[in-house]
Amino acid sequence: MSMLKSLLGAAVLTGMFAPSARADDEPTRLTVAAGAAMSKTTWRGDAGAHSTFELGLEATPWLGFFFLSRLGYGLIDQRMLTYVSAGVRLTMEPVPDIRTYARLSVAHQHEETLHVVAQDPGGALFGIGDGIRHRGGGELGLGVAFDLAESDGFGVFVSVEGNGMFFPDPRGPQLYAAFSSALGIRHAL
Repeated sequence: MSMLKSLLGAAVLTGMFAPSARADDEPTRLTVAAGAAMSKTTWRGDAGAHSTFELGLEATPWLGFFFLSRLGYGLIDQRMLTYVSAGVRLTMEPVPDIRTYARLSVAHQHEETLHVVAQDPGGALFGIGDGIRHRGGGELGLGVAFDLAESDGFGVFVSVEGNGMFFPDPRGPQLYAAFSSALGIRHAL
């Protein structure tokens, strides 16, 4: 009897956390979102503010791919932060119109002082100017998206997320912890 209870318990837990299957008529979706983020780093007294832009493709209800960019400012060294990442997102919809997600990405960030930016704004923005620290790393984000409206395959959502970015090299902060919010759209393809 206890083995039967264990098997039933495992089945319930597996069903709760297993991705739901896409219905045959449920389309792939394109997502676009823009927002803002605040960050704190491992450098003492350092914090940042960023604008965010994300472009994604929801291949299934539980699996998506995305490109994320941020443009921001860091207090220490008065530096501009240009960030790009690409990765995968795993999504679960525990209740209708609310999606929880985890995303994992590879990341690249440019860090340059505002003095460098003033001398060559275009080069700084595109990462080809002098005095730019190029840094590679990764990011893990956990968030919730709330559907505000949906009609004919087009939807509007708002999301909140906490994330951590890790850069192994010592030329800047090795860890960024951030909180962000965004407003976005989803469109069936």
